[in-house]
Amino acid sequence: DGVVFANLRALVLNNCLVDWQTVACISANIPNLRELHVAGNRIASLRCEDVERSFGGVEALHLEENLISDWSEVETLASLPRLKKMYLGSNLLTEIARYSEENRPGFGALETLFLSDNALGSWADVDALHHLQGLKEVRVSGCKFLEKLDMVESRLSVIARLPNVTRLNGSAVTNKERVDAEIGYLGEILTESVGKEVREVEAKHPQFQRLLKSYGNINKNVARGGAGGVQDRTTIGKTLLALKISCVAALGDPQPLSEIKKKLPSNLTLNKLRTLLQRLFKVSGARVFLRREGDDEPEELVHGEDTLQQLGVENGHSLLVTES
Repeated sequence: DGVVFANLRALVLNNCLVDWQTVACISANIPNLRELHVAGNRIASLRCEDVERSFGGVEALHLEENLISDWSEVETLASLPRLKKMYLGSNLLTEIARYSEENRPGFGALETLFLSDNALGSWADVDALHHLQGLKEVRVSGCKFLEKLDMVESRLSVIARLPNVTRLNGSAVTNKERVDAEIGYLGEILTESVGKEVREVEAKHPQFQRLLKSYGNINKNVARGGAGGVQDRTTIGKTLLALKISCVAALGDPQPLSEIKKKLPSNLTLNKLRTLLQRLFKVSGARVFLRREGDDEPEELVHGEDTLQQLGVENGHSLLVTES
């Protein structure tokens, strides 16, 4: 019947310059193959006559250090029903296809995707990965779009865009990291998007509505139509507060230990602000005080579920932070 090595479950063909068509022929005759390694073989195309016959049982596919440059080649594997882990590090990928609710990517079983050290150049490539709905672990270190960011900033920026990912670049994503990442990302979106139509913002930042429900708000504004009529237009409201935040060893100290200026959403809760400040000032806990111009003493903010707006924090106010 042509079946050989019926009990073989893992096959390693690294660095032997085997071509993909040969790999497909070999794999088709190993019915219980679950793990396939073909790294370092100068493979550029992943097309074959019958991908499901050749690789339908494969759960982990290692394709590192090859010459794959076009995401459409990767998409030829999208129908594989058992493919859980795909390793594409150190290839030549420059872009990931743009997906949507109407144009889903397949890869229904995929949980792990390694893309480190490719030439991916846009945050839209990260946004596209959100449509791989079972994806739990991702590696993107060394990709082009991260070149200008430090390690912490790049990590948080990826976390905020991929809400289902629980491991990034080999490390677990903590709840604290996710909150910090999402607050920071939403702040960036709001800063750049004041006055823009929501549809425009959503096109650039697909996670915007999800983040908005957790941390922010929008205003419904009425704009005049070009023909003198009135049309509803949803725009980003001016909800950011520009604040000076000083970390001090004790209230009354003339010199702060550290000081920053930051724009924060007015609907940010005190608890979430504390989490953010603990990361920014590297303190184990944060007591937050509001200092208004003309007040003799700063007022401690204590109601953790209240928003900055509810607590009376206004644009231009100063906050003092001490370690609790």
